[in-house]
Amino acid sequence: MITGITELETALFIMMENEKKTAELFNKAAEKVMDPGLKKLFKELEQCSRNHHSQIYDFRKQKTWNGQWVKKLLCLEIESHSFYNRMAAQATDPSTRQLFKQLRDSKMRSITLLQEELERQKKK
Repeated sequence: MITGITELETALFIMMENEKKTAELFNKAAEKVMDPGLKKLFKELEQCSRNHHSQIYDFRKQKTWNGQWVKKLLCLEIESHSFYNRMAAQATDPSTRQLFKQLRDSKMRSITLLQEELERQKKK
């Protein structure tokens, strides 16, 4: 549970770094696969992760810790979680399926942290 600004900033930093690592992972996956459709998908996912990284960076820069940006970030994480869940269900390659499951689970942890922060802000 997040109990202060420092912990919130730390959580956002971790989320931002995870998006950066995810983008790098998708880039490497795109380089390794031979299937043009899968290569294109991984490149699009890389770009999406870079976009999320940028948005989280912008949230951190604002330093306005209100429910508005937490809700936006929560929506972003829920959208990513849903997407990774769908991709895991559709993937036929076991290692690709496992990758999407790990990404989905990572997003779920972020969602939980953000939901806890929203609840904390409501109690203020």
